Amino acid sequence: MEEDRKPEYYEDEIDLMEILSVLWRRKWLIVSIVAIAMVSAVGWSLFNAHDCTEALIQLNFSGIEKHKYPDGGQFDMHDIISPEILVKAANVIEDKTHREMFTNKSRGFVFIDPFIPIEVREKTQEAEKEKKTYIYLPNQFYLRFIQPVSGGVFSPEERKQVLLYVIKTYKNRFVEQYVKQKLLAVDSLKNPLSTRDYTDTVSTLNSNIQEYSGFLEDRIKEAGYYRSVKTGKSFVDIKESLKTLKSIDLKEVNSIITISHLTRFRDNLIQKYQYRIKEIEKQRKKKEGEARIAQKLLQDVWQRGEKGVSLNMQAQKGTSPFVMMDSSILEKLSEKEYISFLLKRILEADVTAKNLEVDKFDLEERLAAIKDTNTQDENSDANAKYIEQRLEEIRSNIIRLARDANELNTEYLQNKYSDVVQILKYPYSFISYDKNPRKVAGLSFIVSLILAIFIAFFVEYISNARGKMKGERLGIKD
Repeated sequence: MEEDRKPEYYEDEIDLMEILSVLWRRKWLIVSIVAIAMVSAVGWSLFNAHDCTEALIQLNFSGIEKHKYPDGGQFDMHDIISPEILVKAANVIEDKTHREMFTNKSRGFVFIDPFIPIEVREKTQEAEKEKKTYIYLPNQFYLRFIQPVSGGVFSPEERKQVLLYVIKTYKNRFVEQYVKQKLLAVDSLKNPLSTRDYTDTVSTLNSNIQEYSGFLEDRIKEAGYYRSVKTGKSFVDIKESLKTLKSIDLKEVNSIITISHLTRFRDNLIQKYQYRIKEIEKQRKKKEGEARIAQKLLQDVWQRGEKGVSLNMQAQKGTSPFVMMDSSILEKLSEKEYISFLLKRILEADVTAKNLEVDKFDLEERLAAIKDTNTQDENSDANAKYIEQRLEEIRSNIIRLARDANELNTEYLQNKYSDVVQILKYPYSFISYDKNPRKVAGLSFIVSLILAIFIAFFVEYISNARGKMKGERLGIKD
């Protein structure tokens, strides 16, 4: 007898149709949960969004590659949004309430961040993998005005104007500090010459020319033969003009002063010369003493070395002793370093002493001429008037050249730093999200759908359990 074959069912088998049936019955529950979750997630994302106005700027000045200012000072990107600049930027906000709000919390609205190129990021990542450090000092920066979307009061136009004014103010401050600087100071030359003696005036003017020439030489190394578009002058031209004033005009005036023994303050000049003569005499005796000591040591060293050669020492009355030697002796002396050193000390001290003696003799002659009233001839007044006129002309020419140098320097720096702050991206506004709403919506859809399905089956299970319990109480059997 054949047994009837019936399909066998196991408790752990899954009936796909039954699952779909459950999902269909609970579809509105699932849809409601997913909808509520997505609306909540997107709402949270939008609530935490920000109104942002952004500009990209680039700094172009020498030293920025090392984060240094042109004068060597340390650069900090927050200098661009310093409190001083932000307070000034508040003035472009016309609405009084908005202006006060920005002034009270300016650093809470305006931010700055460096712009890092993609290739630099890649190099940084490679360096981190190799446990190395890659240093990059940016010269491009994002300037941002940020406010919450909910509760934000500043319009896109207000935010744009604030950023533009910040950029403009920083550029103006840079120009004031590093472009409109005076290369040469002329204030020291504005004092009248009548309060100083002729020799002091010549010395002062000579020092000023020397100092100015040094500054111009440094600028020439940087600017080369740059010429003014307005005047056609260059730093080289101005330096040559100063050189002419020194080598010709001042030299001529100084010669007349020296020959004529001109002075405004006779007693003061006499005391000055007397003091200088005493100081020169002290220095001369000191150098002669150094020469004698070094020569004695050299003679002792030479004799101990048994060279067989004697140093001829001569000392004339009123002069320092010196060494008479030919090239063969010099060649032998150079065999030992200390011998060469002693020889050098002798020669240097002797030469210095002789030069001081010449200076002393010259001052003594000048002093004698000044004391001698007979040297003051009838042309002294005319010479003095001429000297005063020439000194005033020289002073005026130096001031004029210094002003020309300052104007040329300003023009040169303005051309050099014409794009010191360059706007690469003009300020534009957009909504900034902490989390991308699309990603948030997608993620919330997946998570909420899984959760909704779980809840649907759980509700179905609870519903079936309750129905079974109710049937058992009513005596209903399967």
